[in-house]
Amino acid sequence: MDHIKNRPDTTSRPGGPVVEVALPDPNIIDTITPWQLNFTQIEPGPMQTAIRMRQGSVLTLLEISMDRAVHQQGLAPPDTLTFGVRLSGSAFRWRDAEVQAKRFLTFGSKEGFEGLTDATFHGLTFSVPADAIEALADRLGLAVDPALWSSGVFNPSRDTQGIDRLADLALGHLSTHRGGAMDVAAEEEVLATFLALSADTRVHVDLSSGRQRARAMRIALDYMEAHADENVPISRICEIAGVSLRSLNRAFRETLGISPKAYFLRLRLNRFRRALIERSEARPIADSANALGFWHMGQLARDYRAQFGELPSATIA
Repeated sequence: MDHIKNRPDTTSRPGGPVVEVALPDPNIIDTITPWQLNFTQIEPGPMQTAIRMRQGSVLTLLEISMDRAVHQQGLAPPDTLTFGVRLSGSAFRWRDAEVQAKRFLTFGSKEGFEGLTDATFHGLTFSVPADAIEALADRLGLAVDPALWSSGVFNPSRDTQGIDRLADLALGHLSTHRGGAMDVAAEEEVLATFLALSADTRVHVDLSSGRQRARAMRIALDYMEAHADENVPISRICEIAGVSLRSLNRAFRETLGISPKAYFLRLRLNRFRRALIERSEARPIADSANALGFWHMGQLARDYRAQFGELPSATIA
């Protein structure tokens, strides 16, 4: 992929009904979703791609089947945790690994994905904004395993039968017979099921000393300063600092009175405010936001007003 499309603002959209469509070319998906695709049909013959999609307030479900062998490449929606589940078909290649049942496919959001699927391919993908899954994991006392942020094959360490339950739950929400929007409670049920299957509970064990927490906090602060233009998940910062989420939370709350997630957001919002004040008149607000890794303008406006008591447009007025 040699270009990045404009990121749509998905956080402020209400959930919609199921969209069901047959496509003559799977690459058309990237005209109706934030996915960037480069699918090449390998097996000759007429090909159809069938999709069902449902957009919630934070969770997007996409069911896809293709009836010819395809070399799949592309980028998942930006700033999301995106993972997939194989529903049927024979084993296939994904990031040079043979994929069997009871595994999650992980897509990453920067390095891209690659796979080779056959004519029986049928699968589900789940996309959720990084900050939304981190917030839910924190509420549930879990943490997202760092391996899930990269493209590859993820093997849940426990209850692999739960992948079938997760798939059934998602397919229920993709049924064209189900009316109305997918509400927040339904989305959180799906995501909580996923987290229960895949989350790394070890990162919530706090056996740290005061000296370890102080060192981890300094590493985390330095990393946040250096990466303020990125929406880096807190689980990655914990990994870099070498401590559990609970330890890093404790360190920040003891010293600053807020969580590392809240601090990092406020750091990035302050950078954005300074950029607005110093910006040239010709530069759109969205460009200043995108340069600092903010893509969801509706959520940014809410966070900005909560922090500074005004909207970004008022800052430059």
